[in-house]
Amino acid sequence: MNPKDWIEAFHKVSPLLLLTVVGVCFAVLFLPQDLSAKLGMLNFCNEYRPYLVFALIVSAVILLCQIGKGLWGWASQQKAMAVHKRHLRKALETLSGAEWCLLLEGFDKHQKTVMREIGNSGAQALINKGIVSEARGQGKIFTWPYTINDYVWNYLQTHPELISRGRAIVERDPPTDF
Repeated sequence: MNPKDWIEAFHKVSPLLLLTVVGVCFAVLFLPQDLSAKLGMLNFCNEYRPYLVFALIVSAVILLCQIGKGLWGWASQQKAMAVHKRHLRKALETLSGAEWCLLLEGFDKHQKTVMREIGNSGAQALINKGIVSEARGQGKIFTWPYTINDYVWNYLQTHPELISRGRAIVERDPPTDF
């Protein structure tokens, strides 16, 4: 086995198993002498101490690597969402009438999922901007469900002036493929 295979195998080990190994090794290694003698583990602890230390160090390092990898992924996702939210206002200010029409229909009906024709230009533009996503599952024969993303929904609810601006855009520039 080459080192890459070893690393991949270590990442597949369950964190719960690693935590158990760390806990057991730690408990056995740092058990008081009188308690180990009462439990009949004194000879075991003395004889296998180097192996227990090795198992403790290796499992703790792998566990910390897995925790670090998970935290790194979470932090990267949070950073990407923060960047996306910063650009959200700019994206909302440049929406066309067809795009606002989809968003306003959702807000007027108090639902985040709106049905539109398959290939609707406003819905496709909102998907490309990351404002809505195609809902999973099935649509009807000529329509498909589009869901307004949570952070967009929450942002628009806290900024009603954008909703009123969107209504003005729809009145001024009504969509043709609504």
